[in-house]
Amino acid sequence: MRAHEIFWRQVPISFLLFFIGCYSSKKDTPALLALLNQPTSSYQITIVGDSLSQLSDGFGLKHKLPTSYSIRDMSVTGYGTEDWLVQSPKLEALATDIWLIELGTNDANLYGTTNFLTRYKELLSRLEKNSISIFILTAVPLTDYVDLRPSIKTNNQGIRDLVQSKPNYRLADIEKVFSAYTGIPPLYSLNDPVHPNQLGLEIMGNEYQRVLLGF
Repeated sequence: MRAHEIFWRQVPISFLLFFIGCYSSKKDTPALLALLNQPTSSYQITIVGDSLSQLSDGFGLKHKLPTSYSIRDMSVTGYGTEDWLVQSPKLEALATDIWLIELGTNDANLYGTTNFLTRYKELLSRLEKNSISIFILTAVPLTDYVDLRPSIKTNNQGIRDLVQSKPNYRLADIEKVFSAYTGIPPLYSLNDPVHPNQLGLEIMGNEYQRVLLGF
């Protein structure tokens, strides 16, 4: 990775958004502006996800982020990349500073790994057409449903690789966070091995908070 790409991945999102919105001088370097200018605007976050976000009210981010961040949750239970490609004109019309993409579980259930990254990248491409935005991409949890895990794991690695392709992409590695959890109680209930319980959803929200605030 080039040095300037490493720098931009270390810049907090609020600084990066401020730079994207205000940078116009060819004399000032991006690094200088990012360090000297403080964000003064409000930021619109749009969540594009599935039942994990919808059932958790957007992972509780409206209570986890400063009031300068506004949360719009477009998530729909049962949706995957194919559904959101159909609905993409509705998303493309939205003014958004930060896209939070939480997709993959339903894709793995329906299609395994077949064409997942192709659909995922096409969705991102459509959302990038009309504005310059930050994208938080999610490596989704593997679930407690054993049959889904291999496909989700493969798709997640594709997402991790994709994050390295552009400096305005960030990763929320929920798979890694869940895998590191060794506490009690577990993150899934016995009667639902696919949807994290309230504790699991809270942990997801905390990881998104960490990524968004640059902790």
